[in-house]
Amino acid sequence: MSSAHESSAIAPIPLWKSHGLIIAVLLALGLFAWLPMSYYQMVGWPGILVWQLAFLALVGWGIWRVRQFQQPWHWLGYGLDGCIGLTALGLVLSSLLAPFRVLALWNVLMAASYGLLLYVLRNGVGPGQIAAIALWRGSAIAVVGSAAISLGFWRPNPSMWQDASFEELLRNLQPLGHHNFVGGYFVLGLPLVVALAQAEKGWRRGLAIVGAAIVAVGLYASGSRGALLGLVAWLVVMVLSRVWRSQGAQRRWFALGSLLVLAGVGVLLFSNPRVRGTLRVLLTGQWMEFSLLSQSDGPLVDRIFMAQAGFNLFKDHPWFGVGPGNLSRVFNLYRPIEMGNGLDHVQQLHNTPIHFLGEMGLVGIGIYLMWLGLVGWLWVRLVRGLPTDAPAWQRPLVYGIGGSFWAYGVSSITDYQLENIAIALTLVINIALLLRVADAAAIATAPPMSALHRRLSSMGLLVLVALLLQGWLPFNIALALNAGAIADIEANRLGPAQEKFLKAAILAPWDPTAGALAAQQLIELEPAIQGAEDLRAFQEGIVTNLWSALEAAPNDAWFNHNLAVRLLPTQPDQAEIFASRAVELLPRNLNYTYYTLGLSYLNQDKFEAAMTAFALEGLVSPDFTTLPLWQTEPFSDFAPVVVEATLTLYDALLRQVPPEQFNYQVLYEYAQLLRWWHNRPLLPMEDFISPLTRAALTWTEDPEEAVAVLTQAIADTPASQGELLNSYRLLRAWLQPDAYLEEFVAESDLGADAEVLSRIREHIVQFRDLKPWLTSLTDGDGQRLRKGLAFAYRNREANYISLLLRPGNLAPYTLLKLSGLFADWSREFPELDRLVEAVKTAELGLPHPTRNGYRLSVELPPPPES
Repeated sequence: MSSAHESSAIAPIPLWKSHGLIIAVLLALGLFAWLPMSYYQMVGWPGILVWQLAFLALVGWGIWRVRQFQQPWHWLGYGLDGCIGLTALGLVLSSLLAPFRVLALWNVLMAASYGLLLYVLRNGVGPGQIAAIALWRGSAIAVVGSAAISLGFWRPNPSMWQDASFEELLRNLQPLGHHNFVGGYFVLGLPLVVALAQAEKGWRRGLAIVGAAIVAVGLYASGSRGALLGLVAWLVVMVLSRVWRSQGAQRRWFALGSLLVLAGVGVLLFSNPRVRGTLRVLLTGQWMEFSLLSQSDGPLVDRIFMAQAGFNLFKDHPWFGVGPGNLSRVFNLYRPIEMGNGLDHVQQLHNTPIHFLGEMGLVGIGIYLMWLGLVGWLWVRLVRGLPTDAPAWQRPLVYGIGGSFWAYGVSSITDYQLENIAIALTLVINIALLLRVADAAAIATAPPMSALHRRLSSMGLLVLVALLLQGWLPFNIALALNAGAIADIEANRLGPAQEKFLKAAILAPWDPTAGALAAQQLIELEPAIQGAEDLRAFQEGIVTNLWSALEAAPNDAWFNHNLAVRLLPTQPDQAEIFASRAVELLPRNLNYTYYTLGLSYLNQDKFEAAMTAFALEGLVSPDFTTLPLWQTEPFSDFAPVVVEATLTLYDALLRQVPPEQFNYQVLYEYAQLLRWWHNRPLLPMEDFISPLTRAALTWTEDPEEAVAVLTQAIADTPASQGELLNSYRLLRAWLQPDAYLEEFVAESDLGADAEVLSRIREHIVQFRDLKPWLTSLTDGDGQRLRKGLAFAYRNREANYISLLLRPGNLAPYTLLKLSGLFADWSREFPELDRLVEAVKTAELGLPHPTRNGYRLSVELPPPPES
C-alpha cells in the first residue's frame, strides 16, 4: 500500500534537475555546521554570500519547478499550509509596526527562505528524487561531523577536574560560535543519530553508534546546561517509554537498566561545575537573593532578568511585539533596573517562547504554539498509524524526530537559536521527513497545487527574489567595505579605510558598525593632527560618524555617552542631552557617565544639578571622590559639598540594606573607608570587616596585628584569586618592607612591568604614612573597552567596536587602585539601583524607561547638518 501511494504522490523528474541543485543548497547551508565560528561567518564577509547564494538558487529552482505544470507540486498538507500563511501574515504585520523595519525585513526574508526550503524538500524527497533515508543520513553526518570538529578544538587536561579551569573548558564554542549554539545543535541531532543506529544494519550501524557517542561527548563538552536539560528530558521519556512497552521480567530488567543509565548520566552531569553550582543555588536557597545568586550563577540570574524584560516588552506591545530582529535595538528600554551593571543591548531573551512573546507579541506566541501543535499532532498520528508493513527504517526515524523535537524543545526554554543556520536547517529537515513518512503511510492526502496557485506562487517567488536582492545586496557591499577598511587600518592605509567606512554607512544606514568604527579610528589619530583648521575638520568628522552610529542604534547607551563626551567642551547643552539619555538607558554603569552629565551641568552653571550628578557618581563608583581631580580647580572648591552629598547617599543606602544581606558588608566597608579617606568620623569597626580594610584602618594602633591579619588572609586565599592576593601582599609589603617587600616583588603579577614595580618599591621606602603613600603615584585613566557586539548588531565587524570615551581628569591613584580598597559593586545590588533611580528621577528628572512608559524622557535632537 505504502509503495503504491509513494509512486502516485509525486511523479519522478530527471535526477539531475531534482537532486543536483537541492543537494548543493543543503551542502552550502550545512557547511555552517562545520565552519569554525560559523555564526560569525554567517554575518561576515564573504561567508554571508554562501547562505545567501544558496537561498537565491533555491528560489530560482523553485520558480522553475513550480512552472513545470506536467509535474505535480504539492501543498505541505496536514494543516501546515495554513500555518505557513498565518506565520507570514504575522511576520509582515509585526514588521510593519516595528521601530526598525529594515531589521525586521531581514528576519522576514530569512523566514521566507526557510519556508521555501520546506516546500522544496516536501516536493523533492521521494521516489526518483532525494531518498528520505539519504536526507536523514546527511543530517546525521552533519551533526556528527560538527561534533568531531568541536572535540578537535576541545583541550581537556587531567587537572581540570580539580581546579577552576574545568569550568572554562566546559564551554566549547566551536564550531558554531557560542557554546549554547553548540549544545543546542547537538541535543537536536543526537536523537536522530541514535535512531539511525537502530535503523541501520552491519557496518553502518557501527558507524552510527560511534557517531552518537561523538555527539554525546561534544554535547557534554559544550557545557550548555540547557542542552543537558534537554538530554535528560529525552533520556527520561525514552527510558520510561521503553519500560512501559515491556512486560513481565523484561520490564524489571529494563527498569533496572534504565536506573543504571540515568544514574550514570547523573554522575556525568554532576561532574560539570556549572550544573553543581546551579544545584547548590537551588538547594541552599541562594536563588532567593539576586546578589548571592549572581555570585553563584550569573547566567541563571541573566535569564530571570531577561524574562522580566520580555514581559515588559509584552506589556508595551502586547499584540505584535517590537518586531522580528528588533530586540537588541530596544532592549535597554525594557531592561529591569535591578540588572545593575549587567547585560545591555541583549539580542535574544534566552527563552524561545518569551522571545517570540517579546518580538511578536500574542501573535508570535500563537504562531509558536500552532507549529508545536500541528507538528506534534502529525507525529502522534504517525506513531499510531504507521502501517506494520512500512519500511523498517521509518519507525526509528519517526521516534528519532520526536526525540529530536522534544529534547530541543526543552533546551530551547533556556535559549533562542532559530537564527543559527545549522539548527534552523535541521528543524526544517525534520518536518520535511515527517511529511514524507506521513505521505508514504497514507496518513492523509496532500493535494497538488492547482495551475492558478502555481502561477501565483511563481509570481510571489519573483517578488521574493527582488526583496532578497534589495535587502541583501547593499548590506553585503557594506560588509565588504567594512572588512576592507579594517584590513586597510591594519596595513596603515588610513585614508582608504575612512572612505570605505563612509560608503558603508551610506549603503547600510541601519547598521551602526561603519560609523562607530570610523569615529574610533579618527579619535585614535586625533592627537597627531596639526593645525587648527585641520583639527576642527577632524573633530567634526568624529562627531558626524558618532551621530551616524547613534542614528542607527539610538538606544545604545554607549553611543549616546561617547557623543556626550565629544560635545562636552564646545556644546555642553547638547552633551547634557546625550549624557541624560545614557544614564536613563543604563542607570548604573562603570564608565563615569554621571560625571560626564555633571560636567555638562557645571559648564551651563547648573550647580545644584551638577552636585547631584557628582554625588550619584560617588555612589555608583565608590572610588570617585578619591580621584586626584578633587585636588585640582575648580573641583577642589566644591569637593566638600560633593563628599557630604555622597556620604549622605551611603547613609541612606545603609538604612535600606538589611545587615544580613550579601552586599551589606561591602557597603559598610566602603562607607567606612570614605569616611576615613575624607577625615570624617568613623563607623564602629564590625567583625565582618575584610582583612584589607581592617589592616588599613588599624595599622597606626597595632601594625603587628595588621600584618598578622594580612598574612592569615594570604594563607586562606586560593591562588586563582591573584588580584586579591596582590592587594594583600602589597599592603603587607608597605607595612613591613624589610620582611615582605621582596616577596611582593617576586610574587606579584606586575613583574612584566619593571618600571611600575621599581616605582612601587621606591615609594614604599619613601612614604611611611598610608594616605600619602597611596596618593603618591598617578597612572592613566584605566579605560574600559566594549566587546562582543557581533551578536547584538549581527555584523562580525561590530566586534571591533571597542570605544568607550571618558572626559578628562579621571586618572586614579595607582597604589590606591592596586591596594584593592575600592572595587566595583556587585553586578546585582537592587537597593543601590533603586536608590540611584529614586534620586536621579526626583532631582534630575531622568526616570528609567521602565518607570516612564518604556520611553526615554529626553528625545533625540535632529542631527547636525553635514
